[in-house]
Amino acid sequence: MPAIKLYDCSGNQYTIKATHNQKVIYIHRGKTIDFKLNLKAMSELSADAYMLYMYLMVRQKDKVWALSSKEVFESTALKKRTYMKAVAELIDKQFLIPGPIEGVDKNVCTYHLWESPKVWGSA
Repeated sequence: MPAIKLYDCSGNQYTIKATHNQKVIYIHRGKTIDFKLNLKAMSELSADAYMLYMYLMVRQKDKVWALSSKEVFESTALKKRTYMKAVAELIDKQFLIPGPIEGVDKNVCTYHLWESPKVWGSA
């Protein structure tokens, strides 16, 4: 499991560990969760996809996270099948977008999580 050294917005270094097929995600949101966008996500996503979306959204913003299915299973009601469907739905509905993350090797599966597909589309 390679260690990835990164820097947060304040210049503080931190390290994450990710396997070769693990999704590494950068969380994009404001200082707090935008309730209008959150309500829209709730109406657009299935219950399982919304659960995974919120699990990720409450993490520290502007930081890179290695998505751990084991941790998701322990922290939510999602199981393997519903987790896989939730990830696919977040990608399909463009809440979770594949793309490079500065400082992360290009061979790592990197994604950006947005509060709403409309947000990243206008960025």
